[in-house]
Amino acid sequence: VQRAGFDSRTRRVLLGVDSPPRALGCRPSAPAMAARDDSKDFYKVKRVSFFGRKDVPIICQNENGPCPLLAIANVLLLRNAIALEGSPDRPEVSHAELMSLLAARLLDVNDKSTSRDEMVRQNQEQNLNDAMAVLPTLATGLDVNVRFRHPLDFEFTAELAVFDLLDVTLVHAWVAAGPEHAEARDAIGARSYNQLMERLIELATAEEADPTSLSSSETYAKGTKEEDTSSAEDAALRAALALSLDEAAIETVSETPTSPTSRAVSAALDEVVAEVSAETAGDDKKRGDEDADENAPVSAATADEAARDARRRERFLLDTFLESSASQLTRAGLRDARDAVKERELAVFFRNNHFATVFRLDGALYLLVTDQGYLSEPDVVWETLCEAEHPKRNAAEEGAFVDAAFAPFAPRADESARERETRRNASAEDDARLAAALLASAAETSGGGRERTNKSHANDDADAIPETFLRAGEPRASANDGASADADHALAVALQAEYEEEREREEAAARARRAEAAAATRPPPPPPPRRSGASSSRRGALPPRSKKSSYSSGDS
Repeated sequence: VQRAGFDSRTRRVLLGVDSPPRALGCRPSAPAMAARDDSKDFYKVKRVSFFGRKDVPIICQNENGPCPLLAIANVLLLRNAIALEGSPDRPEVSHAELMSLLAARLLDVNDKSTSRDEMVRQNQEQNLNDAMAVLPTLATGLDVNVRFRHPLDFEFTAELAVFDLLDVTLVHAWVAAGPEHAEARDAIGARSYNQLMERLIELATAEEADPTSLSSSETYAKGTKEEDTSSAEDAALRAALALSLDEAAIETVSETPTSPTSRAVSAALDEVVAEVSAETAGDDKKRGDEDADENAPVSAATADEAARDARRRERFLLDTFLESSASQLTRAGLRDARDAVKERELAVFFRNNHFATVFRLDGALYLLVTDQGYLSEPDVVWETLCEAEHPKRNAAEEGAFVDAAFAPFAPRADESARERETRRNASAEDDARLAAALLASAAETSGGGRERTNKSHANDDADAIPETFLRAGEPRASANDGASADADHALAVALQAEYEEEREREEAAARARRAEAAAATRPPPPPPPRRSGASSSRRGALPPRSKKSSYSSGDS
């Protein structure tokens, strides 16, 4: 049987497996449980700040780790109720050490009963013994059975006694609350998750055994809609018939009595109305007699149909609720869970078969980030799980990370990028020095005319090149050395030319910038003096003298 809304365990029961549905909870797979070795289980430790305390250790969650154990341990570590032994900056903690710390804490806070009632004292001792017995199950997973009435509603088991004895609140947000789940809340009632699964199996079995029942809740919803449509059509037909009778009666009364034709038509209409009324009354009487005769069998059939409709309706509501809250959380339930945790209280939050540490501050609920992937990110400490009813202006949105001061997480600037830029600039200068050094080295090894040709370049860069930067060894009398020297010389010339071109471009750009700046700050030139028209005309009549003639006359 494959149905939406049933989990894998429920499907196995419907297929004939007799095992009942198991409770929810965080439990590793069978191979992981079989391969567990306490001496080899280690968890990373992250240091955070918490209300003035620095370097507070929290345990990070590794793959398929024991989430109930780590959630409880982190609550006690943040409360400063337990402390890790050894070096304060130890990077890991073992599974065996965490179990011993929790066991010691259980014994310390419950060794003496504060009640004088003998029955209460014995009950507390029994709970302590049960908790110590089930303490190892925190490492392999924990089965919890939630109820859907409020966030603190769980079926009490020996496993949950550990939370009570350690004074750790356990909450969930899988609550049938809000107007959208009002009918589902009535259908669920006080049932737990296990009881709800069993009820769904009973409804599915009864539906399959009844040949007249519908196949699914979706078909029931469709049939309900069709019945509503049919009823609406019948009502419309009856309204049209009544309206036609009313119009005939109105026309009969409003006709002028002085006309013979009108009186004849009025009499005919009166007869028709009387006949229709008599037939209607007779039909009603006949129908009443038939209903009276068949009252007993019809009542039984109606009762059976009503029971089937009630089962279909209940199954439809339960399936709809489970499908709409498949993540084991409802929006109204999340708000109820936020309100159930006290201000500045550390608690354990159960959702989606996972246990996590939560903390409430300023009306908002925060989730402790214990994923090992954020181990090296010191500013990612909490995640906003539910906003406050009246959030502050700079409060983080739901799902956003916050730091140890509960301020929104801001990624740091990439320091490595700045370092790369600095190295890139330094590398450009080193390349220039290398080019000059290679040029000088090639000139020294090649000798002759090439040495004289490049002597000026070597002298120009002598001040910029350290004496011990890069020098070639003594020249060797071989053809390979000559070819190598020529290749080095060619490379040096190319690098030197590239460096000089780059320097010339930079100098030209600098000169252009200086010229633009000077032009922007220079005052405008004064206007030329005015001259008389006669002198202008005489001057304009003379032919212009060229610069060449003026220079030649000056020389002469």
